[in-house]
Amino acid sequence: FITWGNNNPDWDGILTDSAIARMGVLAIDHYPQDIASMSGDLVELREKYPTVPLVISEWAAIHANTDQERIDRIQTAMEAFSADPGIFAVNYWSFGPGTGKEMLLNKDFTERPGFDTLKSFFLP
Repeated sequence: FITWGNNNPDWDGILTDSAIARMGVLAIDHYPQDIASMSGDLVELREKYPTVPLVISEWAAIHANTDQERIDRIQTAMEAFSADPGIFAVNYWSFGPGTGKEMLLNKDFTERPGFDTLKSFFLP
């Protein structure tokens, strides 16, 4: 199951505690408009599902308007993810190559600002 559906009345009752128990893991896509809300959103999710292993199946700095804002959004999100020991996988969408604001690789596979920031959370 990919979506938590928080604050969406159409999803009420679809993602039940018994369904999560049977799945054993919860994967979410999350693209907050305000990246500072990422930590709060994770806290709220953990209040509802405190022991469920979590995958951030899709997220990116899609709302960044500048290179520095992309870097800051990646840093903030990855710090939030790193603070939760129950998150065992993170997928940045879309890594690239491409031309979107969130892309971390150009079409020629050269690195864009933010690439090293993301990489620093995975490699020493």
